[in-house]
Amino acid sequence: MHQLDIEDLSILLIEPSTTQAKIIQDQLRGQGVEKIDLAATGQDGLTLLDHYMPDLVISSMYLRVLPGREIWIGCVLLVAGSFLSRRSLDGDPAQ
Repeated sequence: MHQLDIEDLSILLIEPSTTQAKIIQDQLRGQGVEKIDLAATGQDGLTLLDHYMPDLVISSMYLRVLPGREIWIGCVLLVAGSFLSRRSLDGDPAQ
């Protein structure tokens, strides 16, 4: 299993409250996390996920337009699509 150092961990934080986002970012940075991207809405979070796959997504469950559950479903679909694409590129016959 690949081990990841905490300073190399990339996190996408989806949090509409600037106060809560700052508290969470301060706590993560205090633990040594340096790569934190912030999205204020669920849609902004999904847009960022279209561009890169972070190691961890932290999301508020109560977002105005796009609930946290929908973000979770979007993450699952992106990971599954990435996995299937890699298998296809590797020529894995077990598709």
